[in-house]
Amino acid sequence: MHRLLNRQLQRHIVPELRDDARLGIFLNAIDHYYDQVEEERFLLENALRLSSQELSQVAATAKRDQMLLRGVMDSIPDMIFFKSSDGCYLGCNRAFERIHSLSETQVVGKTDFDLMPVELATDLYACDQQVLTSGREYLSERWITNQEHQHQSCVEVLRTPFFGADGQVKGLIGIGRDITERKHSEEAILHQANYDSLTELANRRFFHERLLHEIKLSKRSKLPIYLVMIDLDKFKQINDELGHDSGDALLIEVARRIKCCVRETDIVARLGGDEFIVAIANIIDPKDVKIIAQKLVDALVDPFLLGIDTALISGSLGIACYPNDAQDIETLVKHADQAMYYAKKSGRNRYCFFTPTQAEAAIKQRQLM
Repeated sequence: MHRLLNRQLQRHIVPELRDDARLGIFLNAIDHYYDQVEEERFLLENALRLSSQELSQVAATAKRDQMLLRGVMDSIPDMIFFKSSDGCYLGCNRAFERIHSLSETQVVGKTDFDLMPVELATDLYACDQQVLTSGREYLSERWITNQEHQHQSCVEVLRTPFFGADGQVKGLIGIGRDITERKHSEEAILHQANYDSLTELANRRFFHERLLHEIKLSKRSKLPIYLVMIDLDKFKQINDELGHDSGDALLIEVARRIKCCVRETDIVARLGGDEFIVAIANIIDPKDVKIIAQKLVDALVDPFLLGIDTALISGSLGIACYPNDAQDIETLVKHADQAMYYAKKSGRNRYCFFTPTQAEAAIKQRQLM
C-alpha cells in the first residue's frame, strides 16, 4: 500500500523537485515508516492467530477435563454434592440423584428446604453449619427415605469446606457413602449378643444390663422392682420323651405366653435351659405383682400343642423385691431363685415371695452338704 502511495507521489511531483535531495529523504522516510507498520501488523496478526489457537486449545482442554471429572464423579458409587455458603446446591453426581430420586437440574440452585421434608432439611442444615462456621470437616450419619421407591438407606456423609482466594469459606463438598448393609450387620451382631437365639428374649447379659438401668430409675422414683424367677416343671421329662425339637418348640411357646402376661415395659429374659426371669418395675400396689404372677402360673399350666403331641407342664415362680429383699442385682437374683425353689418344694405350679427364712434354710442346706 505504501509503495503504491510512493509511486503516485513520484508521478505527480513536478520535474524540478524530483532531483531535490530533501524529497528523496521524505519518500524514504515514508517507506521506512510503512515498512515498520507492515511488520507490526504482521506480528499482531500472528499473535492474534496464535492467541485464538491457544484459547481454542485451552477451551478444549477445559471441556475435556470437565467431561473427565464428570465421568469420574458419576462412576463413583458414593454420592457427591457441592453447596455454596448459603446452602444452595452447585452440583451433584449420579449416586446423589439415585439416593434422593432427584436430578442435578432439579437440585442446582435449590436448598434442602426446597427439596426435602422440613425435619430432614433442618437436620441437614445443622450439619452444613458445623462445616461453614468452623471451617472444619464434619462426619454424620442419617437414615434417608427414597421417596420414589420408599426405600430407606443409611448414609454416612463427610462434609469438607472449600475456601476462596481470601481464605474465607465459600461452601462445602459432601461425600456420602451408603452404609445400610453395614448398619444391618451391626444390628444383627448386636441382636445376637443381646438376645436368646431360640426364644428371641433378652439373654442373661442383656437382662443384667437393663435391670441395672431400671434400678437406677428406681432409686430416683422410689418405686420397687419385682424380680420373678420362673422354672418349668417336668420340662426335662417332655424333652427326653418327645425330643429336643419338641422341647425347643415348647420353650418358644413358653416365651410367647410369658410376654403376653406382662406389660410391654417389663423385661423378659431366658437365663438358659428352662429358666426364665421377668423384671416388673414401677409397681405402686404389690397386689398387681400377685395378679401378674397368677396369670403366669395359669398360662403355663394350659396344654402345649407340639405337632401331633400335647405336653402338660407347669411353672414354679419365685419373687424377690428391690430394694426390700436385696440392694444389688446378684443378691436379688439369688433371693428370687431361693423363692422359686421354695415354690417347687411346696408342690410346684405356684408362686412364692422371698422371705428371710428361705435364705436361712438355703444356708443350712449348704452347711449340711
